[in-house]
Amino acid sequence: MLLALTIPPSADETITAGILVTVFRIPVSESESTSAALLDKMVASLMQRSDRPRNLRSERRSIAAGMTFDRVALRRDWNGQEIGMTIWATVRKGYLITITGTYSSNEGLVAIETLLMKMRDARSTEWLSQ
Repeated sequence: MLLALTIPPSADETITAGILVTVFRIPVSESESTSAALLDKMVASLMQRSDRPRNLRSERRSIAAGMTFDRVALRRDWNGQEIGMTIWATVRKGYLITITGTYSSNEGLVAIETLLMKMRDARSTEWLSQ
């Protein structure tokens, strides 16, 4: 499953942000893995690239969209510009749920976090917990 949202640019086009929600079935071989371990594995693969991320920060057990996630934030080059990315990950009933926020400024990150906080309503996240 895949869901992508884009927050429209601000009037001066300095604030842009996007959200990508993905749900992956966890392979049986990794069924005992925690979201932190799976997130660390994703980051490790990014670190092997020639354009590896910078300013990597991890936070365990953060709340987003009314659920507990492990979180990592980083900076990357994208089409000649530096962007920020925050990835939230949680494991539910054999699935890895990730929310990836991409933003061009701190205001973009605030917009993403505000949207996720508004999703705390149980009806908004019911589909994630099933």
